[in-house]
Formats: sequence, C-alpha cells, structure tokens
Amino acid sequence: MVSSTLRQELLDLLSHPSIVGPDGVPPGASECDIQTFEQLHGLRLPPTLRDWFSVVNGAFCGTQGFLGLNDYRVDSEYFLGRSWLPVADDGCGDYYLIDLTGPDQGDYPVFFWDHETDWDAELDGLIKGYAVASNVWIFSLLLLKHELARDKAERWNWPFDRDRTLQDDPNLAGVRSAPLPRKADGAPLD
Repeated sequence: MVSSTLRQELLDLLSHPSIVGPDGVPPGASECDIQTFEQLHGLRLPPTLRDWFSVVNGAFCGTQGFLGLNDYRVDSEYFLGRSWLPVADDGCGDYYLIDLTGPDQGDYPVFFWDHETDWDAELDGLIKGYAVASNVWIFSLLLLKHELARDKAERWNWPFDRDRTLQDDPNLAGVRSAPLPRKADGAPLD
C-alpha cells in the first residue's frame, strides 16, 4: 500500500482547480468496480494499482488525463492483449501504461507509449517507449506537478530533466523493463 503522505499529496494536487478544472475528480473506483473490471478483461490488478484506482478513477488534468476503469480507451485490444494497462493519456494519442505481466524492481513502473514511434512493423506489434516513473503513485504526482509548473510558467522538462526527476523518483533509475527517457539530442539521461 502507498504511504499516507503520498496519498495525501496526490489528493491535495487533485483538489487544485488550475490542474483538474471546474469538474474536479470523479469518485474513486469501488472494490466492486475493480473486481468487475478484472473479470471483464481477465486481468488481476496488483494491490498498488487497485489502491490507486480507489483514489484516481479518471480525471482531466491540464493537458492530459488519467483514465478510469470505465474509460473506453482502457479496453483497447492492443494494450490489454499484452497485459498493458493505460492509466493516462497525453491528449495527443499517446498513452502512459503499466505492464501487468510482472513487477520490475518490486513495483509496476509506468512507461510512455508514443503512437508515432512505438510500433514495430516487422513484428507487427507494440513496443515500450520509455519509463517515466517507478510506480503509478509517483507517476501521478510527477504528472500533476509538471502540469502545475506549466501553469506557473516554471521550467521543468519531466521526465527528461534527469536530476529533478530522479530527485522525486530515485527508484526510476533501477527500472529495467523499459528504457529511461533520452534527452532531445538522443543521448541517454544517465
């Protein structure tokens, strides 16, 4: 389970009107909602993700959005067929996903999938883009902090600002199931 400090920090950010807009955040998913989703899609959500959906079950946040269990994009055959669960989108056709096939370094990292580059024509399939957070809770905090910084005209290029990103998410450096982001010039972050 997530620490009460992380949970409260996320709830505080989700109550910020400049981030979530006038409609606010929908209620979290109930245990029944989660079980129904799991049965419908033949998936088992890890405890950290079940807990996250009980707090965040869809919300438009600035230029991006968290996906809810009933969001039509979540039942994408392309992603769920690989046991990849979309948890957010960037508003441009790209997704933030979690690979449910197994933990990486003890948790389920969030990775970015770009609809223009993360498709392997030879294999006729999806490929992972890059890891953006070591777990869904940290991802949510970083995405919302990034949106808030954009609102305040601060400069923070998450997840490409290595030092700041790793300061907020030191476990990201240990993720092995997807590459870490690259700088604009193509050089690795580490």
